Amino acid sequence: MAKTAYIFFENLERNWHRFPNYLYSCFDKEDFFFIYNIPSKKSNKSQILNSFKYSGNIGDILTHIQNYSEVKVILMSLRPIDLIFFKHLKERSRANVTGIKIQHGIYSDKLERASIFDFIFSTRDRLITYIKTIYITDIFTTKEKILLLIAIFKIYVKNKIKFSDSESINNLLDLPKNVFVFDNTWIKYFNTNYYKDKQPNYTFIPPKDLSLIKSGIIKKQSVVIIAQSLVEDGRYSKVNLRKELELILRYIPENLVIYLKRHPRSDNKLYQDLSRNLIITDNFIVADFIISGYSSLMQTYLTIGCNVFCWKFVNHHNPDIFNEYCTIYGREKELTKFFNLPKNILKITEFSEMQIEKIYADNIKAV
Repeated sequence: MAKTAYIFFENLERNWHRFPNYLYSCFDKEDFFFIYNIPSKKSNKSQILNSFKYSGNIGDILTHIQNYSEVKVILMSLRPIDLIFFKHLKERSRANVTGIKIQHGIYSDKLERASIFDFIFSTRDRLITYIKTIYITDIFTTKEKILLLIAIFKIYVKNKIKFSDSESINNLLDLPKNVFVFDNTWIKYFNTNYYKDKQPNYTFIPPKDLSLIKSGIIKKQSVVIIAQSLVEDGRYSKVNLRKELELILRYIPENLVIYLKRHPRSDNKLYQDLSRNLIITDNFIVADFIISGYSSLMQTYLTIGCNVFCWKFVNHHNPDIFNEYCTIYGREKELTKFFNLPKNILKITEFSEMQIEKIYADNIKAV
């Protein structure tokens, strides 16, 4: 009987707690594999039956999937490291390897860097690991490795060109032929930025963040500020972020309790010693008011009827698409009006029975 292995790849081992862990229970444990590039300080191996580090050597992984006739590789992102692993597995595995890309949020049209120095400093561990992985892997010649590194620098560091416009990276890396997206808007996004005339098979799925609603904690007389990985990813300086936060805090009415929804890569030190107290939480707090720059959670909060404000950071690229996922957008003047908006009747119970993880798993198995 033909057997299928399901491999979930993530750059960071700690990202196990995001999509892979969410879908783990929907698959047979012996057929579920988690591959990562950068290990976490606190290992997750005790939680996962088949977990492996990929750093350019694929032998151990191939040994464990040798009895499978089909392998499905699920990617959360189309980063170089994800695509290098996918290419490596396709080149070396005797099984039929199928790729699936899952949209995991609302994507920006451009990821602006605070500076090249800030970006390299904040992401240095990832960059070093990338270079080591490319150096070790045996599917590229020395010349191809150099071309790949140059293309990565132009696309992901300098933001000079799109993935779809790089001849070398398109020749060296393979994209998944199946893409799960939220709606038609994202078909255009992926075609423009990645696939061009090589359109994949598209499948519509609901945003995973909708599953947070069932565990939502309602807090009246409150406001939630959604943290983003702007500083951690080198997209905004620490000094400027704290200035923007202080400006936002100045306009929040004194009677509101302020919650800060952590990002998975949040550095809590960024939010210490501010002029007002913040309650830092990983919970999905349903508040009267939500403030964000351009977090995917804005869509979820707006869906259930919360008032959502899109704060436009100064001297920074603020993606226009997020204007569709808020009630009002702007800066101080608009934020003042925001807190005078009437409260809406929240739509929470209708999402309590949604089994989004099963929808994802069924679509993966059907590919």
